[in-house]
Amino acid sequence: MLELACGSGQLIVPIATQGWAATGLDLSAKMLAAAQRRAAAAAVQVHYIEAEMRDFNIGRYFSFKFIARNSLLHLIEIDNFAAFFSACDAIWSRVGSWHLMLSIPVHRWFRAPVEIDFLSCERRRHCTAT
Repeated sequence: MLELACGSGQLIVPIATQGWAATGLDLSAKMLAAAQRRAAAAAVQVHYIEAEMRDFNIGRYFSFKFIARNSLLHLIEIDNFAAFFSACDAIWSRVGSWHLMLSIPVHRWFRAPVEIDFLSCERRRHCTAT
């Protein structure tokens, strides 16, 4: 299991305590150090990778990948989203799932819902909005 933008390990460490092989990727060395301390305190093994989520190559596939807590929204520019999904293409596997967890508030000044078009990703099969 891979968490992109794992930060201090608040999500990936509890996942590792459930027996999953866990990997966390983050750009910040300080956040990864905090994540390592969290994993050590929980007595679990988590593999951490310091890398930019727009440009990484882990060299292996993951059957379950996720990015949570609006971390994807740090990318801002559409070119950054394209780079992110391009980098993610290298970790797609033929089986498994990919989860993006976003919370986009609807403000009164929006006249229509905000649409994000991720359909350009070649391996994308469907999009579900809740």
